[in-house]
Amino acid sequence: MRDDDPGGAKRVEEGIRFVDRELGFEIQRPAGSEWSFAHGHEAPGGIQVPVIVSHAATGAQVVVQVAPQVAPAQEFAERLAVGLRTKQGFTTTVPEATANGSNFLFSLGDQIHGRVAVIASDDRLYVLLGTWPASAPSNVARDVDAIMRSLRTAVITEATR
Repeated sequence: MRDDDPGGAKRVEEGIRFVDRELGFEIQRPAGSEWSFAHGHEAPGGIQVPVIVSHAATGAQVVVQVAPQVAPAQEFAERLAVGLRTKQGFTTTVPEATANGSNFLFSLGDQIHGRVAVIASDDRLYVLLGTWPASAPSNVARDVDAIMRSLRTAVITEATR
């Protein structure tokens, strides 16, 4: 996958790595053919969904969202957790602060498990939403966690590649 513009590539998939220079991040997927990158889309409210990392066999996925920083990461994560808890069948953990943001776990009944990470960088929030079926093998949940932990924020240039 490669999106080119006159100023050079904005988004590049290089094997197991997806780089978005315009939005200032990179993320990796596990090696092999089980996980793949798919182009995302633009959502309302200035939110961008530049890439989705998906596991075809189970339906597990990690959705990367990039939004303007409208609140500190911890507060934003708390709002998301409260919002999910108001939905029928959802349960969440209390968001925990991390070095550069916040994260929490959730589940939808006994069918779907998930993790949300909110990472603050400059004037943006990177919101990662990872989901996997409860019936998925344990390595799928570990892969989701590894994908989410692989996100790196920065203005990525040719010199840093």
